Amino acid sequence: MFQVSGAKWQYAARAAVMTMMGSFGGGCFGLIFTLVKNKGRADVMELINGILGSLVSVTAGCFLYRAWEALLIGVIGAAIASATTPLFDKLRIDDPVGASAVHGACGVWGELMPLTINQGSVSSLEASEYRAGLNRLPHSDELV
Repeated sequence: MFQVSGAKWQYAARAAVMTMMGSFGGGCFGLIFTLVKNKGRADVMELINGILGSLVSVTAGCFLYRAWEALLIGVIGAAIASATTPLFDKLRIDDPVGASAVHGACGVWGELMPLTINQGSVSSLEASEYRAGLNRLPHSDELV
């Protein structure tokens, strides 16, 4: 039998909410991007690639992020997906649906984010005890 014990329910809940926050940011960016680019007409493929780019970007550290960090990571992930899909076409790389651009470029971005964002808001969770990010400076009592 499987069960969620200890603080693991907090990880699952936080991961679900932050993943949705990231996809919301990516969806908003994707919709605005396609409406501006296509002069008021939405291209569903660009919108979907923006959402997928944000999801790929946010899932590496989804339970470590705060809401604004997940939104920002999702928006930037969608921007990366929107920029690299036409770049792959210009480089004549065969990627008809943009999967390599979305998963490759956004995957690199998403893997870097848990290292660079300070996750002080979830430091009480036992799984994040040593995952404070590169930006975390030691407290004065830790220097002794």
